[in-house]
Amino acid sequence: MSEIDCYPSAYGTCQEILSHLHSMKRKCIKEGNYRYLLSIPVADLGTRTLFILSNPSTADENEDDPTTRNLQKWAREQGISDVVIANLYAYCSSRPGALKNIPDTEASGSKNDLMIEKAAREVDQVIVAWGNPSSGREREEFDIRARTLLSMLLSTHPIVYCVGHLTKDGYPRHPRHWYIAKEQEKRVYKWNL
Repeated sequence: MSEIDCYPSAYGTCQEILSHLHSMKRKCIKEGNYRYLLSIPVADLGTRTLFILSNPSTADENEDDPTTRNLQKWAREQGISDVVIANLYAYCSSRPGALKNIPDTEASGSKNDLMIEKAAREVDQVIVAWGNPSSGREREEFDIRARTLLSMLLSTHPIVYCVGHLTKDGYPRHPRHWYIAKEQEKRVYKWNL
């Protein structure tokens, strides 16, 4: 496959999903235990935003989970039209600790970086919100994955954002903490690569 090809899935190709960002229909690229992208339209007009989280839970083209509900609420308040969600690790689990025994490359998913790179080219801004390393995930391994992804994102978006202050360990806050901490301001994300 060439670098501009997208991998097909039961839910359509990456290009099909991204070309329908304004269709007011939710779209999902999911294969087996991996969810690569989830696109949720929240308004007719506004910015298209790619959010990079840690790993997907149960949300898909039909259902929300607590994280997608928080993202949609925040997005509407910020004038965002489309929430596009990707993750450091594409392996689906409502328990991040379940990734503990899965090697990094397997947890990431074979198509994850390609999907994220293509999505990043189609959006207006990128917000990272992966939170602290999930329980059982080695911090060094998590940092390498985050650095790799951040370097890729910075090649298409010289400015990447986070919401609120960083966690005490220096990571961008996960959406579940945006309303708890009452820190909902978008900020430029700076992390020493």
